[in-house]
Amino acid sequence: MELDDEKHLSYVVWWTEKVKDVSWEEAFKRYDYYIQHGPSPFAFDFKSAFDEKGNTYVLK
Repeated sequence: MELDDEKHLSYVVWWTEKVKDVSWEEAFKRYDYYIQHGPSPFAFDFKSAFDEKGNTYVLK
C-alpha cells in the first residue's frame, strides 16, 4: 500500500488484552507495518477495522 506524500495516517489501532502491550515502541511498529502492508488485524484504522478475532468489521 502506498500512501501519498500529502496524506499520512495519524493513527493505528489494534486489539490487546494487556495494558503493558501499549507503548510508543509497539505503536510505531504497528504504524510502520500498516504503512508497508496496509490494514490487517495486526494494525488497522477505523475505515478498515477488524474485530478481536481478526475478522473484518464495519463500524457504524
